[in-house]
Amino acid sequence: MATQEQISRMMAQLETIHPAPMLSAVHTTQAGMGAVIRLLSQSEGPVTAGTISAHLQISTARVAALLKKMEAKGLIQRKAGPKDGRVTNVRLSPLGEEQARRMHAGLRETIGKIIDQLGFEKLTAFADTARQLQQILQRPDLIFKDMLIWLTQLPQKTRFLSESMPPNPGKIWSLPRPSAPLPCRGPSFLV
Repeated sequence: MATQEQISRMMAQLETIHPAPMLSAVHTTQAGMGAVIRLLSQSEGPVTAGTISAHLQISTARVAALLKKMEAKGLIQRKAGPKDGRVTNVRLSPLGEEQARRMHAGLRETIGKIIDQLGFEKLTAFADTARQLQQILQRPDLIFKDMLIWLTQLPQKTRFLSESMPPNPGKIWSLPRPSAPLPCRGPSFLV
């Protein structure tokens, strides 16, 4: 059975491969609420709505809607900033704090079960590999250097994919955005 120390170490490792950009695609209210509860529970004192927006990489309008729902459920308390009424300070309510404790306990239990199934060493190796892959993918200039050089050397009239996609001045080509977010961040010219 996984020890508390192994669970804590694994949570810290998984945290490094689960950054804010992976939270940017908040599709459901529940997922968004969980992300906000997690952020607020890790903060010392109130957090501004703008900080929540920046941390989760979602629009301020989306944050406002999310906070409204969370306040209606009694999970947070909102208060206008003391110096600027346009700034909204947010903190967890007692009910929100209890929810954060339950979420944390559930996460620890889940990670403990994963360690029990896969083994601590195998999961640690996975976390290390995922972190290395993430670092590599954050440098598309190194990975795709030869392809970028080749593409920039093409004549302008051949820089588009088909006649249905005419050349776009200043860009190599434009691809339609996927309807659902991609599971990881990769080179921006691929999405």
